[in-house]
Amino acid sequence: MRQHGILWVLGAVAIALAFAAASVPAASSEDLAIDIQVAPATLLINASQGGSVTVHTNIAFTSVMKGSVALNGICASATFADLTGCLVAKVPEAAVKRVVSPPTATLTLTGLTTGGAAFSGSAVVAVRVRP
Repeated sequence: MRQHGILWVLGAVAIALAFAAASVPAASSEDLAIDIQVAPATLLINASQGGSVTVHTNIAFTSVMKGSVALNGICASATFADLTGCLVAKVPEAAVKRVVSPPTATLTLTGLTTGGAAFSGSAVVAVRVRP
């Protein structure tokens, strides 16, 4: 399991570095597709769930322009690296809940690499109103 995790991290870093080194301007290229996981996976509209929506990615934190990261147009309040060196973004929970509605919502994380390439990744979350 540990070896698989290390190989995944090395692959993610290699891909991120390759895209960051590309000389094609972001405006004329397609977005770099990244994988994201959103927590919580179910948003409860009328309940507090810790104050932030957390998005885990597979793009190297060092290859991201930190101020460019947004979720559905909402700027990240914090960005940092997880234990594998990949980007994690925190977005204000209340702001996210204002732009979603039941039963599901597609959340898209966008940003720019340090090389100027755009990246994005989407995930579907459940949206519920707590009785």
